Order: sequence, then C-alpha cells, then structure tokens
Amino acid sequence: MAVRGETTCIKHYLVVFNCLLWICGMVLLGFGIWMWIDDNLAEVLDLESSNTTFYTTVYIMIAVGVFVALLGGLGCYGAGRESMSSLAAYFAFLLAVLIVELAVAAVIYANQNGVVSVLQNLYTYAYVKFLKTERTSLGLTLRVLHHALDCCGVTGVLDQIITNTCPARSGLAVFTLSSCPSAISTMFEKQSHVILGVCLGLGGVTILTLIFTAVLLAGIRARRHRKQLQHSTKPIALTSIWHGQQHWQPINTAFQEQQQTNTPFFYTAPEPVEFGKI
Repeated sequence: MAVRGETTCIKHYLVVFNCLLWICGMVLLGFGIWMWIDDNLAEVLDLESSNTTFYTTVYIMIAVGVFVALLGGLGCYGAGRESMSSLAAYFAFLLAVLIVELAVAAVIYANQNGVVSVLQNLYTYAYVKFLKTERTSLGLTLRVLHHALDCCGVTGVLDQIITNTCPARSGLAVFTLSSCPSAISTMFEKQSHVILGVCLGLGGVTILTLIFTAVLLAGIRARRHRKQLQHSTKPIALTSIWHGQQHWQPINTAFQEQQQTNTPFFYTAPEPVEFGKI
C-alpha cells in the first residue's frame, strides 16, 4: 500500500535524507574506529597512552556515529516500507536529537570564551612541548596550524627567531604576524556568526524532517483507515422488475453516491424488488 499525492514527495525526501544520514553515521563511525586503532595518529599528535581526553573524544565519536547510522537506517526503513511503528520511533529519536542540538548550541554560544580558553591552553601546551623535545611529528602539526591561522607561537614576533614552523615573513611584515592564542580568539570572534548559522541550519533541517515525518504518518494512517472502510462496506446492486427504467434511476443514483462516499447503502422500496449481489 503506497501513499499518494503530496505525501509521495515527502516519502522520497525522507528516504533520501535518511540514506545520507546513514552514510554520515558510517563515515563518522569509521573515522572514530580509525583514530582508536591507529598508533601512528597518537604519535603525530604527540599523545601518551594515558591521555584520557583524546580517547574519550574518540569513544564519543564512535557512539555518535553508531547512533546516527541507526537513526538513518530506521528512518529510511520506516519511510520506504511505510511502517508506522518505525516512523513513530524515528520521530521520537529525532525530537530528542533536536533537543540535544539546541542545548549544545546554547552551551557553546554562551560559553564561547571557555571554548577559546581551552583551545588556547591546548596550543600553548603543545608548542612548549615542541620547544623542549623538538619532535618532528609535533613540529609538522604546528607548521600546518601556524600556516592555517597565519600566526606564530605565543608571542608572534620573537617566536619567528626560535622556530622554523612559522609562515615566512620579510622586512617589516615580520611585525604583522600575531601570536596563535590571539589568532584563535580572533577566529572565534569573526566566525561566531558562521557557527551560529550552522547550528540554526541543522536545527531547521531537523524541524523540517520532524514535520514531514508527522505528515507522512498522518497520510499513512488516513489511507489505512479508508482501506478498512472499503473492505468493510460491500456494494449491493438493486434491480426492479416492477417499475422499469423509471424506478431504476433513483436507485442507481443513490448507489453511485454510496460508492463515492464509502457509506452504507440503505434503500426502502415502495414495491417489492429483487436484490442481487455483484
């Protein structure tokens, strides 16, 4: 039994959207597993085996990937097979995801200074450790970060003398290179509207999907109800042997109305008539 009309487009949207959601979940899951089992990554990032922050983040990434993949599979199955129970469970989980999205966005936006402070402290720790150990893997990581943010060390100008990981400058341009902690803070200040826009966009897509899921559920329920009425109502054709065409016309009109409205047909004949089943 397939839905018709405008709900067909909604059904196709939900199938495609949840297929993409499943793919994103699998990619996130695969990336988390790779970070968990790859020893070279820990060496590049200069992490000890006791670094609980990194591995906690990896475990959270794996858990989120599993949840997103399962959510996408549930929504795709529910929309494709028009399963009301699957769609109802999908709606409930998606509503919980929307609440979590709004809560996380509010926390990040309200504690933006705290997030910046954590990133600045993390950079300072990595940079000081590189100056002490001069590990090649950590130096490559810092070089990429310095060129991406166009910054150098914790002072900017002086660090260009003691390290070769900074962007090249000549002449008076060496004084324009800022420190990385200040560059991190500036980046968040300039890109805060982008971060807020991404959060609002994700929330909008989630709300739209919730609305479409509710509409599809209502369409499936209404169609099943109509199907039950059609099976429970058996049309009856009436013919008369007494009145000919003049008596048959009102009976035929009433019978056609019964077929269009799916309501029980009752007829009281003024004269005896014969009843025949179709």
